[in-house]
Amino acid sequence: TLSEWISSLKQVEALDFDIVTPGHSSVGTKAEFTAYREFFEDLQVAVTDAVNSGMTLEELLASDVLTDYSDLPNYVPQRDRNIEEAYGLVLQQD
Repeated sequence: TLSEWISSLKQVEALDFDIVTPGHSSVGTKAEFTAYREFFEDLQVAVTDAVNSGMTLEELLASDVLTDYSDLPNYVPQRDRNIEEAYGLVLQQD
């Protein structure tokens, strides 16, 4: 689930490090890693709220949700995929 993913990010974030080299993203600082975790927390909230309000996936993708994170590496190519995956996960929880 997305909650488990966020929990694992928090566990990594609690470690003592300055630089992180993830396997599927850019090398970054601890602050950048924190921003990445915050993105996923906000993704979970935004998608859950959208599903609960009856918003379709297409409507959510067309919205300006998560634009506060547009400066994150890989935001543009991964935004829609992240929303789609989170949307499916939230639907599975219902």
